[in-house]
Formats: sequence, structure tokens, C-alpha cells
Amino acid sequence: MDIEYYNNLVKSIDRDITILLEQTKDDKLRQDISGMRSDIDQLWRDIRGYGAGNNFNYNYIEIDFNGEYELSLPKYGVESFDRKLKGLMYFKILDGTDNYIDIQTNSFPESFRIRLYYKTLSTSKTQRNKAFLIYRKGNEILTGEKEIIEYKIRTIK
Repeated sequence: MDIEYYNNLVKSIDRDITILLEQTKDDKLRQDISGMRSDIDQLWRDIRGYGAGNNFNYNYIEIDFNGEYELSLPKYGVESFDRKLKGLMYFKILDGTDNYIDIQTNSFPESFRIRLYYKTLSTSKTQRNKAFLIYRKGNEILTGEKEIIEYKIRTIK
């Protein structure tokens, strides 16, 4: 199946949800429908981004952390999530801009990432900047507390 099939399917579901929302007077049902609407919005973003991949020029990074830092995310649902940054660590780069990169280790659940701010992507230069955890589920995005960390980029590809 091609992308157009999924595009039409999402449009159809979106129309059905709009009709249900207009017809119901039940507040609980309206809330449930609004939740479905946000899931549909996420599907639209996923369809638009299909095949786009990482728009950043790099896919892999090795970072040497000077000290030990613990990034934590407040409770999301029934559990919390913490991640220690210590010594030399390896990450895949999910995306980035001119001042931050979103990185993830293989041990991370798919919905988690670290946002690491940087001044330069040059290797072996000590940097001191902020980092925090991000959890994403549909339209919901939670961010952890920002921590100031010191690190050097060893390799970036």
C-alpha cells in the first residue's frame, strides 16, 4: 500500500470524529473524542514526515562526560524514567538544529530522548551546556528538569 491509501484513511477517520463530536452532548465522550483527535493529528504529522528521516547532517555521536549527571523525568503514567550520563557514551542522533541535538542510546525506549545543547560540534572541545530528557507519546510531550553538564564530543558522524 502506498502513502495515499493511509492519507485517505486518516481523512476518513477525521471526518467521522468530527461528526461524532458535533452530535454528542456527553462531556466524557467529548473528552475521549478530543483525545482521538490528538492521535489523528499525530498521524497527520507522521504522514507528512514519512521518509523524511533525520534532517540533521549527523547520525552518530560519542560523548565523554566530565563527571556524573542524572537526568530524570517526572512520573509519566505509573513509572518514572532516569538516565545517568557518565564517562564515554555512544548515541544515535535523532535530529538536531544549530544549537541542540536529540540523542538516544540503544537501551532507551523509543519514546524517550535526550536533548543536548551545544556551542560547537567540533571534537575534543570541552563544553558546558544544558541537557534534559524528553518523553513523547502522540501529542503529549513531557520534559525533565534541565541539568548543566560538562562534556567533550569525541566522534560525530
